[in-house]
Amino acid sequence: MKASAIKKAITTMAKTGRPIMIWGSYGLGKSTVARQWVKENKKQLFEMTTTALEPIDLRGLCSIKNGKTIWNPPAFLPDKPGCVLLIEDLTNGHPQVLTALYALILDGRLGDYILPKDTIIIANGNRETDASYATKMPMALATRFVHINFEFDLNDFINNAIDNQFDMSTICFSRAFPKLINVPDPKGKEKAQPVPRTWEFVSDIMRTEPDLDIRFELIAGTVGEGAAMEFCAFLEVFNELPDITATLKNPSTLKELPTKPSVMYAFIGAMSRRVDDKTMKNLLIVADRMIKEGFAEFAITMVNDATRYNPKLKETKDYIAWISKNQDFYK
Repeated sequence: MKASAIKKAITTMAKTGRPIMIWGSYGLGKSTVARQWVKENKKQLFEMTTTALEPIDLRGLCSIKNGKTIWNPPAFLPDKPGCVLLIEDLTNGHPQVLTALYALILDGRLGDYILPKDTIIIANGNRETDASYATKMPMALATRFVHINFEFDLNDFINNAIDNQFDMSTICFSRAFPKLINVPDPKGKEKAQPVPRTWEFVSDIMRTEPDLDIRFELIAGTVGEGAAMEFCAFLEVFNELPDITATLKNPSTLKELPTKPSVMYAFIGAMSRRVDDKTMKNLLIVADRMIKEGFAEFAITMVNDATRYNPKLKETKDYIAWISKNQDFYK
């Protein structure tokens, strides 16, 4: 399942009260998807990471009350109804920790602790084939979950990047070089690899406007030398762009549309990022020109990205008229 489908799956499982296990390679964003669902559904999140736990940690510290031992549940366990318990790296936990989780996950109990009503349990982990120190999940634990496989989807990655204000160059590069966004290589020699998580790191780096003399090394140390070379070469594309501000102010100043795909991706990325309600009409004029000159796919992408950056643009009369005129492209 892609990220958007996984969110729907979590919604369904939340209604059933059954725990869900999300499987996927490292760096895909399994935790991110769960946290986004929590935020979108306005739930309180509690998190535990099995790799940092010993079995006794799940019970918490004990104290004496009226001559009896009382276990005080740890702070990472929910203490009120309707919350979400996210169990990170479940398959990396010590076998004894996994055994201790059996009753909590199926029956909602851990010693004297009782999981509050309507708690939603979401767990994630790597598969054994991902070569990321994943232990085999015991069947007694596996049968307590509904299992979902998380697969990479470029559109979901880009939509998430737009929603979270990734650096524009990273988003444009994702469209221009989709095959370089998720290339995990568990047996590779490079520690740095191009996966969704590390491209988010690249976005963070680019927002700091690093000095040119260290930019390549920083990016190579994040996504690997091969991907870094392609990315840094792509950054030079922005030097070939028409004047975006002038184009949005007056579309007639755009003498020629970019013809190189890489430049066109950078162009539509810059246009969609900078447009506002005052210049939306002009962006749509450019979109019409792109359709007329055989770049319909780029035009649709540019308009879609613009409205994702700024959903209020969908309320403008110009957008409503344009969508109505070009609805065949959306079928």
